[in-house]
Amino acid sequence: MPEANEYPGYWRGKTPCWVMLGCSRYAYERCDAYLHPETPCWEQKVTCCEEVLRIPKDCQHCIVYKVYHNQEMMDAAAFY
Repeated sequence: MPEANEYPGYWRGKTPCWVMLGCSRYAYERCDAYLHPETPCWEQKVTCCEEVLRIPKDCQHCIVYKVYHNQEMMDAAAFY
């Protein structure tokens, strides 16, 4: 796996969702979050969490969302 700063798009400098959630290569190579890294997984229409793993899309309770979305909100609040 690449280092965190080697991931493209939104995930540059971050641990991507497929790593945080321990997705298999089979799963993440078919996932929109991996295939379209310019936006975070919670902004993807469909992810492998739903399609392959059969986990309901409930981003507000997901560790990835809690870590990165909340960090974005704190960064935005600090900016203003």
